[in-house]
Amino acid sequence: EGAEPPVRVTRPPNAFLLFNRELRKRLKDSNPTMKVAEISKEISKRWKSLSDTDKKRYVDEANALKESQRALHPNSMYVRRSKAELAKAGHYARSSTSSPKPAPRKRQHRRDRNPNAPKHPLSAYMWYLTEVRPETMQTYPGSTVGQISKLCADRWNTMSDTERMPWHIKAQADKSRYAREMQVYAAQQDHPLGRGTRQKYRSISAAAAA
Repeated sequence: EGAEPPVRVTRPPNAFLLFNRELRKRLKDSNPTMKVAEISKEISKRWKSLSDTDKKRYVDEANALKESQRALHPNSMYVRRSKAELAKAGHYARSSTSSPKPAPRKRQHRRDRNPNAPKHPLSAYMWYLTEVRPETMQTYPGSTVGQISKLCADRWNTMSDTERMPWHIKAQADKSRYAREMQVYAAQQDHPLGRGTRQKYRSISAAAAA
């Protein structure tokens, strides 16, 4: 039987988009007459003026959303947002004047992932999420995925290096497992694999055998 097709999901918002959503509503409420382009320009200006410390909250939330989506849909691929969605998010303002449409780009076909390929290793944070997320969902029933992700991220950010160590140990063991499996996988010729990737793991195998 063929491999199960990947789930098509929308890419989770990045840090700037989270900031954009939060500030856009405040600006629209306080300045109803502001145009979309003016609001977008003001949001961009304020984002650039934020310190790294102030941006960290949005960066952490974006990372948590990305990791949670990856945990929920490991066999997934992103789909592009429509122009209407991008306009609503403030990426660009709709123009009343028509402009020539750019020449269509050739779609690049992604290689189908071999179902027998070694599973990529999880990061320490992902190991933490797989354990803590169910507990958090039970503690806060009815919360959205974003809210649960933020709670998990906030808890992770307050942990010391010692408290995080169990998940770092799991991540390191998983990384070693992936390297071992890739050495075997790279030695096979019945599947597509980049020349650099194949050579990398063949070299590791040769060094280990020497």
